[in-house]
Amino acid sequence: MTGKPEKPVDDIARQAKRMKSNRDNPGPSPLRGIGTFGMIGWSIVVPTVGGAFLGLWLDRIAPQGFSWTLALILAGVVIGGFIAAAWMNKEGLAIGIATSVVFFAGLGLGMRMALRSAKPVATLVLSAAFRISALLGIGWFVVGQGGPWSLLGYAAAFIIVRFITTTVASVSTRSGGAK
Repeated sequence: MTGKPEKPVDDIARQAKRMKSNRDNPGPSPLRGIGTFGMIGWSIVVPTVGGAFLGLWLDRIAPQGFSWTLALILAGVVIGGFIAAAWMNKEGLAIGIATSVVFFAGLGLGMRMALRSAKPVATLVLSAAFRISALLGIGWFVVGQGGPWSLLGYAAAFIIVRFITTTVASVSTRSGGAK
């Protein structure tokens, strides 16, 4: 035993730098993506549910000619979209997926409400105005935060979700699922 260390000091320092770099700058991983998508979901769900509860309360306390619940749910979705965009300021694709899912869920809700409404055109126009405004507003925010390439991811996500939604809807209609 000579007392010499088994590894030279330079090797240990290099390994420590590499470990620190890997810890500070983790590469892409599926778990990180799932965690981020979950954060986006919660960022949208919490303001939306909060808007629903506040709207129900306001509908009882201060009834108006419009539904506070619907207005505040839509406001919650828009606010949640902006919060999610702040979390994912450089990931246009993830923001696009979340926004598109909400957009098409709003389309489905708007259609159901229009079919039950005495004024279906007004319901559809209001629904479309909110959804389009949210979609464009969040798209504008994505470009401002992440640049034009983020907008490309945002648009690609919208097209992908639209394709999936229309495919599922057409299969459901052919099989007699939509009534």
